[in-house]
Order: sequence, then structure tokens, then C-alpha cells
Amino acid sequence: MHTDTSVPPPPSRRPLSPSRCASAPSSPGPSPTPPPCLSPTPPSSPIPRPNPSPPPRTPAAPTRLFPLECLNIIPLEPRQRRQHPRRTPMTNTTHSIKPRRHAKTHNKFVDWTLPTITEPILFLGSSNLSRISKTSLGNLQIESYPGAKVEHISSLLKRDLETNGPHVNTKKVVLNVGINNRTQSFTSTILSLVKKMASLVNKSFPNADVHFAGINYSKHLPQKQQDAVDKINSLARNLPKFKFIPPIPPSEFQTGTDNIHWTAPTADRISAHWASHLN
Repeated sequence: MHTDTSVPPPPSRRPLSPSRCASAPSSPGPSPTPPPCLSPTPPSSPIPRPNPSPPPRTPAAPTRLFPLECLNIIPLEPRQRRQHPRRTPMTNTTHSIKPRRHAKTHNKFVDWTLPTITEPILFLGSSNLSRISKTSLGNLQIESYPGAKVEHISSLLKRDLETNGPHVNTKKVVLNVGINNRTQSFTSTILSLVKKMASLVNKSFPNADVHFAGINYSKHLPQKQQDAVDKINSLARNLPKFKFIPPIPPSEFQTGTDNIHWTAPTADRISAHWASHLN
């Protein structure tokens, strides 16, 4: 007879229900670990909600290390524009003028005299001045002596000074002379003549601004004569108490066929150039 020696399986256990766990008797001693059925249930996670947009933040004011009252602030004055000396503007209007042309003579040292000076501005020089027909200057007197050299102007000024004394009411003088000295060699003689004339001009017009107008010349003159005129201009630049007016550009200067006397437009151009230096 065959005997079954296999071990029967253990009986299956069902999980205790909560009611049965609650009715289980408590044993004395330390509190046992609660069965799994009585473990506290973790709280349910809250339902996520979208966060509302935060309100715009106002930028905080910059932090000052010390109050403004502690600063010794000096208010800046408004910047003032630099004042430059203003030159008297020339008027754009011109008027006709008739220079006085003195008679030609072979005895210039005796026959020529200086007439009464009635205007505060005087142009004094050789025959080219008689070709000026208009000017922007008021109260202008022009005295023209044909063929005058430096020594002739000195002679008439000396005799006038001895006879009439200085012209104290004359305010401005423009002297244009020297083109007729172009054939003289530039030696100590012409140097002394120019200095003598300058001294007599200053004595005759003690209250005037005296200007020496640089001599323009034609490029068709012999080179030796051009060099002589250049030396006279160079000397005139350094005359004491004189102001030098430079010649006009050669491109604006024209003469007649004799290469000496100005054309009428050139004369008025030179007159306007001198006037610009007097204002």
C-alpha cells in the first residue's frame, strides 16, 4: 500500500479587514507597530493652480550714501558767449566822388601846395588817385599830384606845416606814393627820403591814423623797377606809427598801355580795398 508522504500546502491567509484589526486584543507592554492597515494615509496632494502674473514692480530709487542736504552744490552760471571786438561794417552803398587833380608842373617843389583839409578822411598821392570815381566812404577828400615822388610829398607837407600848422581834425590818412620813384636805385638816399616823409606826415596829422597803401605795379615793367617798388613796400611796412595796407592781388590789377596808370575799374577796386581797411 502506497503512503503519500508529500506535505500539504499551508492554508492561504486572507488579509485582515479593518474591522478585524480593530477588534484584535491589545497586549501589554510597549505599543506595537501598527499594522499596515492602520498606517496613516498620506494627505492627498493639492491640485496645482496656475499662479497669477505678479504685478509690475516699480524700480526702487537709487540708494544715496548721504542726503543731498550734505552736498555743497554751487549752481553753474549760464555760459556767456565770448565777445569779440567788432569791426565797423562797410556800407554796400557807394557814391560818386571827384578827386582834386593838381596841375602838372616842372617846378613841383615850389608850385604844389596842400589845400585846406575840410574832411576827416584824406587820400594823398600821385596821379592815379584822380582816377577814383566812387567810394563807400563818407567825408572823404582826395588830393592827387601827377608825377609826384616821395620827396615832392615831403616838400609840400613841410611848407604847409610851416604855414598852417598841423591838421588836428583829420582822423584818417591814406598815403599812396612811390611808383614814380621806381627808376631810382634803392640806396640810402631813397631810404632817408621815405623816413623824412613819414615824419612829416605824422607831424602834419597828429591825431590821424596814417596808412601807407602798398604800391601795385604792372608785371610788364622792367624787373629792376619792380624790385625797386618791392623794396619801397618792404620799407613802408616797418614805418613807425604807420599802418600798412597790402596791395590788391595782381590778378585784379590792370593798367593802361603805359603800364603805370590804373584803369578806371582798377582805381575803384583799389579805393574799395583801402576803405575796407579803414572801417
